[in-house]
Amino acid sequence: MKRLLKLNTTSVLLLCLLFSISLKSQTYDVKPPKWKSLDQISKSLKTTQLELKESVYLPSGRIKKISSISVLSVTSNVITAIMCSDDSKWFKVEIEIGDTEEINRFEILREGILVDKLNNEIGGVEGTAIYDGYFYVSLDNDIKNKQQNYIFKYDLDDLDKIKSSWKFEEKIKLVDEKYFPTADAYKNAGLEALAVTDDGKLFTIYEKGSTNKRLAWLKNIYQREQATIELKYMAQYPEIKGAATLSNGNIVILEKEFDKYVKKNKEVKKTRFSIHELDRKTLNKDTYLITKKLLETKFSQDDFDNFEGITSFVMNEKEYLLIISDDNGDSSQNTLLFLFKRINPNDGKTKPKVPRVGVVEPEKEKVVDPTLIPYPQFSGNRSSFNTYADKKNRQIIYDTKLGASLTRIDENGNTQKAHGIPRHANVSVAISPLTLRGILKEEVKYFTVSIEGKDHLFKNSVQDLYELTSPPSGDVGTSTGDSHEPELEKSVDKALSMLDIRGTDDELKEALEGVEANLPQDKKSSFISAKDAFLNGAKNSLTKDNLREELKKIKNNGFAQGTVRTQSNLENYLNNVLRSWDKGDQYVQYSEIERLKAYRDTLRKAIHEWQISGNRLSLKETEAFNKVMNWLPQEIYLTTFSSIAPDKDEIEIKIKTFGEAGAATNEFKIAKRKVSTGLAVNIGTSLFLTGFRSSDAYLNDSFPINDTVIERRVMIPTNDQLSVGIGANAELSFRTPSIVRPMISLGFFVPLNEKVKPLVAIGGGVTVGTQKVKISASFGAAFGTMNVIKEEYLNKNVSSTIQLSEVTETVWNHSWQMAIGISYNIVGTN
Repeated sequence: MKRLLKLNTTSVLLLCLLFSISLKSQTYDVKPPKWKSLDQISKSLKTTQLELKESVYLPSGRIKKISSISVLSVTSNVITAIMCSDDSKWFKVEIEIGDTEEINRFEILREGILVDKLNNEIGGVEGTAIYDGYFYVSLDNDIKNKQQNYIFKYDLDDLDKIKSSWKFEEKIKLVDEKYFPTADAYKNAGLEALAVTDDGKLFTIYEKGSTNKRLAWLKNIYQREQATIELKYMAQYPEIKGAATLSNGNIVILEKEFDKYVKKNKEVKKTRFSIHELDRKTLNKDTYLITKKLLETKFSQDDFDNFEGITSFVMNEKEYLLIISDDNGDSSQNTLLFLFKRINPNDGKTKPKVPRVGVVEPEKEKVVDPTLIPYPQFSGNRSSFNTYADKKNRQIIYDTKLGASLTRIDENGNTQKAHGIPRHANVSVAISPLTLRGILKEEVKYFTVSIEGKDHLFKNSVQDLYELTSPPSGDVGTSTGDSHEPELEKSVDKALSMLDIRGTDDELKEALEGVEANLPQDKKSSFISAKDAFLNGAKNSLTKDNLREELKKIKNNGFAQGTVRTQSNLENYLNNVLRSWDKGDQYVQYSEIERLKAYRDTLRKAIHEWQISGNRLSLKETEAFNKVMNWLPQEIYLTTFSSIAPDKDEIEIKIKTFGEAGAATNEFKIAKRKVSTGLAVNIGTSLFLTGFRSSDAYLNDSFPINDTVIERRVMIPTNDQLSVGIGANAELSFRTPSIVRPMISLGFFVPLNEKVKPLVAIGGGVTVGTQKVKISASFGAAFGTMNVIKEEYLNKNVSSTIQLSEVTETVWNHSWQMAIGISYNIVGTN
């Protein structure tokens, strides 16, 4: 029958499409399987400096031939790192560390190829390091590219802008190629160990050698004109596999030995490795580099694999080492991740080792040169804080005056305003320092950041943060020590002016006496000799030039000749600190607050002692010093919540503070934001208007055929009719950042006209409202049963005794419908 309902496949496809929108393709995101029990592996370890906390392996697939790993950023429980393979691939990954120091999650965020300026793959990557916003790469002795004597420099700002191919910014030449062994001598060897010292020098060691002696090099990143320093390293195992810089400035070096032999007609492969700490103070070309062994292992056939990459990071005030193995693309090998925690030699678990015989420990200087103090490097980039440019992850930035803003990082690495939080997004929380200080107050001992039942606890650095953000009291620079620098400079300027314009003898003498009065006692002799020679001797061009020269030395250096450093060194140092800190978006991780506080305390003490020893700060040095001591980041990055958005329409972020004995002191609602992806289900009541009409049949006894014949026929009204009904409506809506959402609806309603039977409605429309209650409007099709005349009685004369039930039948039919309703969100409202 033509009017019978056919299956509406379009509606079914629409429903399936809406469901599939929220099922986005997943990245490589796994909870890595355990490798072996820690007890079993620990039996093969010999160490008092490192504690094995986790051993996992990465399932084979995209992760192959990994030769290096370098940490990009660290939050309270997640590290973001860059891994590289020996076939030019790079991977940006996240590794989540649990409360019990286990590896809970490994996720590939992005991946691509390292290329040169011509888009050619650079070759076998062996060593990597991250420093000051750049990613440095060293290679093996690939015969094809012959570039093993170069270090490749990549800009980390490009990482989230590129699609796949990452071009290097420049090549840094270490030494001439002739200093390297040929590829024929050592197959697949090169600069596998690469690190950057805390003062900006590339450090690398050649992998192999005929004896235990290895060549190593030190290259200043910022002063390329300086010659590369050649160093000597004594290896304890045949292969040098990796290096990384520790928080104390020392360097850890990973060494490995591989053994293969035949036993009972079966090939046996065994490996062992060791980790050594290199004292940065011994980076001297005249002697072999001094190291101490942190860990060594026994030969093992099953517990270990081809470990080649090592990196270090500090998380929650604890230092960790992460090593990774290269499976060489061999199904019989594995990509393993081992996590070690550094044991503080002074925490009672171990005793500090006595220096080896023959090694003379350098005596501590009484006065520390401030320019030798290593300053902390901060992550500094919003895009590095676990919020990569996939249009999904979000950052909430809170400021008391500006409120909470929601942002994302676009494909070009730029910060863009966002309007909602997608489901399963990672959300980073940042807050301005002064706002956080106002929240914490002096009595707060710790606080939590909470998002939808997930809490991150912050106990450390609370007091440090409070002190760092306290208003500065007076001039920090001139208050550290007995500084006469402003008076000294005024006197010098006046004396130079009098000397040049030839003021009166009394005016010149007064100005020179002012200079002498403000000079440190041990710096006066040279100046007094020049002054007396001019005032009391011959006032000729020679004595005048000598006096002018002494005054200029004082003006330029802050004191007379005889010091081992100059004012420009300190001023440049302080300005370099500021430039480093001001780079990028001026973000500092919460875990780095303690480092910032410790550095300032050390610098303040060094400046104070330096002044007491007779040195003086110039006005420019004082200004730069004050800027360093009062510098605050734009925002403090607290933490990243992984996949936080639950099945809700809105999420709320709170900060809760606690005082002594864990007593809650306050709660601050930072932000409430809408969830912008996923489906919501609402149940409500709707008023329906349909095109269905009454289908009651009746007998028409006066149907004229002609002028003389009248027949009885079965009739059903055909005039236009509308029916109104009320009923229940279920809505499936797609979450958007606004209050307006698209939805599809399915309803059941009873027409108010009792002659029209109950109907089913399906359609699409929009909903408008809050998280709990919404008003909806929809349009679509209504389906129901209605009476029709049987074909054999259609347009035919019927007997006067016939019953209507005999000539009619019930069939399904459809028409249009419109509905307006009110609904209640039954999913995700808690």
